Amino acid sequence: MIEGLWVLSLKSKSFIPMLRSTLILTVLLTFFTFHGFAQKSAVSFSFFSHATSLPGGTWAGAVHPGLDIGLQTRLREKENSRTFLTWKLGYYYHRLVHHGLQIYGEYNWDFKLFRGLRLGVAGGLGYLHTFEKHEIFKLEDSGDYRRVGRLGKAHAQISIASGLLYQASSLFQPFIQYRFRMVTPFVREYVPLLPATSIHIGLYVPITPSNHE
Repeated sequence: MIEGLWVLSLKSKSFIPMLRSTLILTVLLTFFTFHGFAQKSAVSFSFFSHATSLPGGTWAGAVHPGLDIGLQTRLREKENSRTFLTWKLGYYYHRLVHHGLQIYGEYNWDFKLFRGLRLGVAGGLGYLHTFEKHEIFKLEDSGDYRRVGRLGKAHAQISIASGLLYQASSLFQPFIQYRFRMVTPFVREYVPLLPATSIHIGLYVPITPSNHE
């Protein structure tokens, strides 16, 4: 099943306001991102492999595939560095456990290394909704079991990432990115905080050109 769970002894009630605040911040980030759509932007597409582990954990075993699409809006650009927002919608399948739908935003900073190669870091907030692969039942006061969880579960997530991008041409820019996420709450009773990692391989497709490309 799930390996490498990191369990913290925190009260589950404390995650309710955290989840609410994260959703509010996500909505605000959505507004500012699409407000800046007319600025220099790109769309992104990537395939990734998801794992439940801390950074540096093992990737041996089954592949848990995913894909995402996104929008990039630049905030500030200099000759050798730039900052921008990314807003992404993603899906992944964790074999035997759950399906996951993600919507998240990240603040990004990258700088030019050499010959079109750029190194970047990112961090942000988002929302994850999971649909369990197995059926969940709750014991009622009457002694009967009732199936629950058909609508899935809501989670907040915090993410950080680093990666390399190559400005191959004005038409497309391949990239590889390593992302670490903390998901909360995963299982309120005993897994309030869950680490997850993913490796992304994809393309940015510029919508409008950069002054420095």
